[in-house]
Parts: sequence; structure tokens; C-alpha cells
Amino acid sequence: VNILGDGSKPVKYLEGESLFSYSELKEMGMSYSSLISKPAKDSKSKLLHLLKEMEPQGITALGPALLVACGMASVKPGSKVIICTDGIANKGLGMIEGIDNDD
Repeated sequence: VNILGDGSKPVKYLEGESLFSYSELKEMGMSYSSLISKPAKDSKSKLLHLLKEMEPQGITALGPALLVACGMASVKPGSKVIICTDGIANKGLGMIEGIDNDD
């Protein structure tokens, strides 16, 4: 999971066993709200640049990404969550069973 925030601070990465812990992911999301200091409309060009630099890495931890994003948004009134994905949920909470993670 890549956490961009508003793009003004270094990207945070989540991996490993934390991708399977609801409480840990929610808590991380709430603490990572500090990565957002301005609205998306004011950081559009930086966010687009960061998104274009991203490359597929073989797994999609969609459930953990959504939970962290909701945790971040929960402490920023008026926030909206935008999720960009290149695949099907195959890692962490909410993964679809029977998906081969090596594809």
C-alpha cells in the first residue's frame, strides 16, 4: 500500500502482517492524516506526477488501502477517499480467495 497523502511529504509504504490487522490499519490511517495538509485541488499536479511514477508490483492490497484511507479521512472533516488500483484485491484484509498472488 502506497500512501501519498497530499503529495507534499514522503510516500509511506505498508506491507507484511499489518495488511491483515483491522485495528492496526485503522490506527495507522488516523496517524497518517498528518500527510494531508492541503486539499487535493491544491496538490493536483504533484499527486498526478506521483501516480504516473507508480508501477504495478504484483499484489493489490485493496482492503488495507481502503481502511487506511478511511482512517485518514475520518480525522479530516469533509474529506473524500479516492482509490486508484491496477488489479483485483489479492493481499491483506478483504482479499478474494483463490487468487494466485504470483500472477
